[in-house]
Amino acid sequence: MIKRIDYTETLEIRRQVLWPNKDLYELKLKDDESGYHYGFFIENELVGVISLFIVNESAQFRKFAVLREHQNKGIGSKLLKYTIKEAKKLNATSIWCNARTSANGFYERFGLEEVKGSSFFRGTIEYSIMKRGF
Repeated sequence: MIKRIDYTETLEIRRQVLWPNKDLYELKLKDDESGYHYGFFIENELVGVISLFIVNESAQFRKFAVLREHQNKGIGSKLLKYTIKEAKKLNATSIWCNARTSANGFYERFGLEEVKGSSFFRGTIEYSIMKRGF
């Protein structure tokens, strides 16, 4: 089941999956309060999260994470499909993310394309911008 959650509920999964060496307070985004946060639940246990931010008509999803023991079971796909639908309902005309390049193939399955020349590094992790219009 997917439902809207408070950003504070996303922090532990963000830490476990994306940045295990950081403290929880480091994982709060400055605009978390203005975002839309969604969680995937299995029997009342939160196992996946994604955050959506709308600026003008552009939607960005960030901090997309599924607990390792629940990965490769379709949970991420369901969360992303749901988030794309929500972005459309919020009148966005496009959606994008800063994707770890190792996940580009996953995002391509949802119609996102890598923006040419957009790759960059955060520490040792390479990212690129993935985007699609509606």
